[in-house]
Amino acid sequence: MRFIISSSELLMALQTVSKVITGKNPLPVLDNFLFELSDGELVVTASDAETTLKYRTKVDEVMETGSAAIHAKLMEVIKEFPDQPLELQTNDSAMILNIKWITGNSEIPFSNADEYPVIPELSDEHKALVLDAGTLMEAVSRTQYATSSDESKPALSGLYFDMGKDYFTVVGTDAQKLAFYRRHDIKAEEPSSFILAKKPSSILKALLPKSDAEVSITYDSKNAYFSYDSTLMVTRLTEGVYPAYQSIIPNNSNHLIVNRLEFLHAMRRVSVCSNKGSNLLKLGLSLNQVNISAQDTEFSFFASEDMPCQYEGDPMNIGFKATILIDIISNLPYEDICLQLHDPGRAVLIVGAYVSPDAEEEVSALIMPVLIMQ
Repeated sequence: MRFIISSSELLMALQTVSKVITGKNPLPVLDNFLFELSDGELVVTASDAETTLKYRTKVDEVMETGSAAIHAKLMEVIKEFPDQPLELQTNDSAMILNIKWITGNSEIPFSNADEYPVIPELSDEHKALVLDAGTLMEAVSRTQYATSSDESKPALSGLYFDMGKDYFTVVGTDAQKLAFYRRHDIKAEEPSSFILAKKPSSILKALLPKSDAEVSITYDSKNAYFSYDSTLMVTRLTEGVYPAYQSIIPNNSNHLIVNRLEFLHAMRRVSVCSNKGSNLLKLGLSLNQVNISAQDTEFSFFASEDMPCQYEGDPMNIGFKATILIDIISNLPYEDICLQLHDPGRAVLIVGAYVSPDAEEEVSALIMPVLIMQ
């Protein structure tokens, strides 16, 4: 293998696929980038055995095609270059990649490309969906924060993709909170679903802002392909049964409407004084007013703030874990939000206050209250 490529183009390829590399690879060969050179195009691959990233880039000149698994330290070398042409050539007898530039050269070891794992093929029963990168980025960003960090619950640590004939939905939950993103203008040919693990969803979140192209999602019961621009991500799907999220979304009659940012800042100010153990934040609801309060009796901390709002429901005091409620409110896109409540012991649904029933996009969240000790 021998070719000439721009250092900036090569660095882009390496930085893109390197997001999948970890320090605990199950196979030694996965400490390498796989280079495959043919037809004037270089395909760079990285994998952790569960998720694989591929990036295609043009090269300036090809003198000899071929393939090699090159040590990941290559990226540390390439990122120190200003934009300039580099010549890369493999020495098969010494298993060394030689990198030449105007004023110097470097040598990096490589392994046989045949040792690199082959990506899995999809079954004949695979399904496909196409949507724009911005929509997928929004779906992941609005829901991933709600996923569980408990590795013993793999289904809850991933994102649930639920596709129907008249909707596209992504859900994240850790059983204390639930985030829900739905589009009504993206439709699947037949209902289907899968669970995308946290790591590949984080990779998508990191990569998608760089593209406004269409994303093709192709998947079966075990694997999913996400393809756009010059990038392909192949990942093993999480096995397990996801909670029946639609059945737990309540229809509550008491509605509290408030400016999202004003509410968020008030909660942050008050929650500083909450007990470190319980992190309790209390909302006292009365006619067109909400009182936000928190206290830590052990250290004599207390804070309270009154806010005007739209509320004509039953007066009540309801408690939440401050960090969870603040996290939810921070991730909603609306100027005004509506907290739909029933009583202090039931789940609260949080939605956009003035969203049209015909809106193409729907972002909402669910939170479980906590008991207020009298």
